[in-house]
Amino acid sequence: VWKLPVFVKNGAIIPMTQPNNNVSEIDPSLRIYEFYPNRHTATVEYDDDGVTEAYRQEKSVSTLIESNVDAKNRVTITIHPTAGSFDGFVKDKKTELRINVSAQPKKLTAKVGGKSVKLTAVSSLEDFEKGTNVYFYNAAPNLNRFSTPGTEMAKVVIKKNPQLLVKLGKADVVEQGVEVVVNGFEFAPENRLAVSR
Repeated sequence: VWKLPVFVKNGAIIPMTQPNNNVSEIDPSLRIYEFYPNRHTATVEYDDDGVTEAYRQEKSVSTLIESNVDAKNRVTITIHPTAGSFDGFVKDKKTELRINVSAQPKKLTAKVGGKSVKLTAVSSLEDFEKGTNVYFYNAAPNLNRFSTPGTEMAKVVIKKNPQLLVKLGKADVVEQGVEVVVNGFEFAPENRLAVSR
């Protein structure tokens, strides 16, 4: 990433997964989305078993995801209930959101299946990774997380814009939608990477 630029369109919604070397390492009970909120944007995430041709018989799932920034600088993220099914589909999933920001938001609320969920602020990335129904304002995410330990490159810190991280506990994604509202949203995409050793 320090050699090749990666361009992301403002408003993008990107389905993600934890780092892995093989698709068999992907946790099917966790879904992750990264957001660059700007006005109203939407995408549909598609998934199937990734192995067979059962998708030809419509054995697959799709999820509509929306992000909306209103005139009061409030972001509403809506993950609609997932439609469809396939053999091996895990419907009870944790949901993690990575929302790109420029400053710490004022307030955060969440609903799962229309019911309010109490979110707890944590003070470290480690606590965030261990927690459930938590959020963390990561002021300086380091993009250089995958360099070989002990090398000169591993000593380089590549900071990007802050992110608001939100993790919700397991829920039936077929039956329950998710809504997260961020008040006091700011994002200035002109922020540049900061590189230091």
